[in-house]
Amino acid sequence: MAEKLTVGGLAGCYANHLKVGQNAFEFLLDFGQFYRADGDEKFYVRIITAPVYAKAFLNVLRECIDHYEQTFGNIPEAQDQLLVGTQKPDKGWIV
Repeated sequence: MAEKLTVGGLAGCYANHLKVGQNAFEFLLDFGQFYRADGDEKFYVRIITAPVYAKAFLNVLRECIDHYEQTFGNIPEAQDQLLVGTQKPDKGWIV
């Protein structure tokens, strides 16, 4: 099980695996951990939000990544597609 940390009254948990799904009304972001050695994936947090907030999240994240790269250098592209998955409404999870 993932180790949980508490900072500023909020519980935190490391995630190296993400799945994103959507329907007409909401976006679902599932955060968890994946271990290649045993192929075990576990999800610990699901965030459900409206499309307008998902888009705002994307914009803020993009700004933060730009600032990070200006400060620390480029972040390499993920070569391991098992780290991130998407969900198509009629097809289920695609990893």
